[in-house]
Amino acid sequence: MYLKTNLEFAGNIQSAYYRMSNKPYDNIETNSYNIMGIRYSQFVKVDVDFRLYGQTRYSSFVKRINIGIGKPYGNLDVLPFEKSYYSGGANGIRAWQARSLGPGSLSDSLTKNSLNQIGELKIEANLEYRFDITSLFEGAAFVDAGNIWILSPDENRPNAEIKADKFWNDIAIGVGVGLRLDFNFFLIRFDLAAKLKDPSTSTPRKFDLIWDDSTINLGIGYPF
Repeated sequence: MYLKTNLEFAGNIQSAYYRMSNKPYDNIETNSYNIMGIRYSQFVKVDVDFRLYGQTRYSSFVKRINIGIGKPYGNLDVLPFEKSYYSGGANGIRAWQARSLGPGSLSDSLTKNSLNQIGELKIEANLEYRFDITSLFEGAAFVDAGNIWILSPDENRPNAEIKADKFWNDIAIGVGVGLRLDFNFFLIRFDLAAKLKDPSTSTPRKFDLIWDDSTINLGIGYPF
């Protein structure tokens, strides 16, 4: 069993000091303060990563859920880009390239810019079966599911916010197989994954496995 949690705050000391000292706002229109001319971020962020490893002599079965949420407030109403969540890539939902999934069921016609594909909430779940082939090679089969969302509606990103009545529509699912080279002191990983359920299409509830649009991921070490 593996559990990792993270709690992060930012911007509160600066804001508290400025308010206690009755410092006037640097920007009256937005009621915000600056540091060195830059409007600083203020947010709280929580992450939980939970895994269960079932081990046998020649194989293992890994179950994982990863949930994170970040809430901007106060001095700036958006998360910094580097603190926002993204999905896809070698350690996420591997049927999508990094930063190419979501948020929500945002139409693929609006996903040409990766700046659109960040969010404030992330939910991912993974199942992976790993097995020995030889002393050097390992195989794997996996299923990844989840997405990212924003917490409040955004007219520039329709259907990107999380809602209970469309939660299933927003879930992306990918399946794949992997080959790993285990050199004991490090591991090289190749994962081939295909989309099984794509929330960005006009039929987000439809299951349609398309291997000719698959994604190959190269990684160092296990994804989780």
